[in-house]
Amino acid sequence: MIDRLAVFCEGDPESSLPTLNAANGVDRQQRLERRIACAQLQHPDWDRDACYDQAYHELAPSGATQSGRGR
Repeated sequence: MIDRLAVFCEGDPESSLPTLNAANGVDRQQRLERRIACAQLQHPDWDRDACYDQAYHELAPSGATQSGRGR
């Protein structure tokens, strides 16, 4: 399961966790929450803010800022 989760966190959820295929069309907040969870698993020593910042950076369009962080 850990190997499948690692593949999911790398950005290929369709091949690693097929039951999450329904989540492909969800809004940005759910994608961000899933990416935060992956960051927490990959970096257990990071606090919530560090995981959020990393996830936001990975998912944000070019030139986007973090104003209005919905926490």
